[in-house]
Amino acid sequence: MPAGFSAPDLEILNSPFTDERYGVGMRKGDIDGCEAVNRAVTTMYQDGTAGELLRKWFGPSGLRLVGEVPQFEGCS
Repeated sequence: MPAGFSAPDLEILNSPFTDERYGVGMRKGDIDGCEAVNRAVTTMYQDGTAGELLRKWFGPSGLRLVGEVPQFEGCS
């Protein structure tokens, strides 16, 4: 259950029920833009910004938060 849909009397089990992939929309063929987004996301994980935001918004939910840089699909 996504953290945003939880209620105080429900328990989040950290059991995935979907394999959704998320992305950033940009112009087809914009390799420079894609690489810039990948660098920005990587930097956020490396400098701790991503962890801070995840803890701030999802920490109280009990979800197992990911601390590693995500696997990128590549830019093409």
